[in-house]
Amino acid sequence: MRLVPHLTAILLFAAAPLAPQTAPLWRYTATTPITFLRVTPLGNVVVATPDGLVSLDPDAGIVAWKRDDLKNLEPPSYAAIGQSPFATVRVGGRVELIDLVTGATKWRMPPPPADVRPYLPIPEEGLVLAYGSNDSLKPVLVAMDLETGAVRWEHVQPFNKAPEAFGQDYVGLQPALWVSDSTFILYISKDGPVLVHARTGEWLWRADSLQGKKPPAPGMPVRGRGDLGRGHATLLLADSVVYVPFERRLQSLRTRDGMPLWGEARKFSTPIAQLERTAQGIVVRGQRGPAYEAWLDLIDPATGASRWRKRVKGLEYVTPFVVGEGRVYVAANKKLLAVSLDDGTATDVTRFEFEGGEQPFQLERRGDGLLLVGKQNLMLLDSTGTQRYHAYHPAPGRSTLGKVVLTALNAVDLIAEVALSAVVEGSSGPDGWLFHPNVRYAASEHARDYVYSVAYEEDSTGHKRPVFLRLHKDDGRVTGRVWLDEKRPDYALDRVTGMLYVRSGDTEILGFKM
Repeated sequence: MRLVPHLTAILLFAAAPLAPQTAPLWRYTATTPITFLRVTPLGNVVVATPDGLVSLDPDAGIVAWKRDDLKNLEPPSYAAIGQSPFATVRVGGRVELIDLVTGATKWRMPPPPADVRPYLPIPEEGLVLAYGSNDSLKPVLVAMDLETGAVRWEHVQPFNKAPEAFGQDYVGLQPALWVSDSTFILYISKDGPVLVHARTGEWLWRADSLQGKKPPAPGMPVRGRGDLGRGHATLLLADSVVYVPFERRLQSLRTRDGMPLWGEARKFSTPIAQLERTAQGIVVRGQRGPAYEAWLDLIDPATGASRWRKRVKGLEYVTPFVVGEGRVYVAANKKLLAVSLDDGTATDVTRFEFEGGEQPFQLERRGDGLLLVGKQNLMLLDSTGTQRYHAYHPAPGRSTLGKVVLTALNAVDLIAEVALSAVVEGSSGPDGWLFHPNVRYAASEHARDYVYSVAYEEDSTGHKRPVFLRLHKDDGRVTGRVWLDEKRPDYALDRVTGMLYVRSGDTEILGFKM
């Protein structure tokens, strides 16, 4: 069973007619100040305080379970494992896996002198890869059963170069790319990609041609100059060939032996941000670099050569592309562009102007139209460039809602939706995990129709206040509204069910249905 293509999480600011204020469905009051709150892959809410970790029922706000022994947890100590009912918690230097349904500890990592910690979950196969040092203090990669912690295999001294670091909730690593039911490609170290036998842990091959090359970090934001040289695309598998973006290059490897299909890796001016296989070839989008703008190209899968006479270059403020009707659509330079897959000819479909001087950061298909998404603007165009609607509202100023604005635009907040939406379709997970992905999946399909925003509007008394909005993508209308205090509240949003959880003061959480 494979994963459903993930739902893109989007936050924006948009305008719409006012609707009546809403009251919270419930209130929960903790006995001590709240350290953090998180929405889990199940949809329940975990709340950390100095006194322990608590799970709240999302419908009623009542305590589902409590762990008094998990005291003083900080945000980095908790990590949910997407597409599963589990999370890892680090307490006193030791990691344990907890069941998010019951709160019970499922298993703990081995005690010292071993120092092995969960590294890369593979929930679709009920696995988690852990990395660290064994009792002999040698580096070791361990495959563990996600539910029981039983060791399936160990690989001692697997890498010459240690694996890459990851962000919150295991974001930022190349996911395991399944080549068959029993083998997957792992690319988490400068040693290069390896083909792993899932049942034994044997390295079936290592792509030595990519040794020393830094793997890309999908999902991680580009923050510094070091990130600009690594790329952020995921591996692409097509016709028994894996296409590997690394640094400012693209290489193809045969899945049977890991040998390069092309004589040399294809070199570009900037790292690769997006790959997609089409009937005409592989569409490649480059991310913007310090001295170069973004670009588009079409690569011959057999040779690595460009199939277009010239690359589409000079793309500023570029969005991800979408493919349809034999064309590549992308927004850049205040234009919607259509690039012919046959010859690379770029046509200006239309010019657009976002208010507030901003540019779109997302482009997606919406029926037979194209939706442009910005931080404050939402615009739907048809394939000819005719505007169907344009919604806009200025965002709250930094002095008014600085923390909420920054949180709303936090890349981790966007990335977290991958874990909530890439649900295993038609399966309850290995060994009948006690949650209901079919129900969650159905809700996520409905959630694709909406985006959420923080705006600044007049309430029913005529006072302007920050407000959290839910908007429908088809017409930009507001379908949910929650007014926020001006005390820079912390919040957690479940985009699958439309539940919003807002921390009020130090000890109270309010639950709203958008």
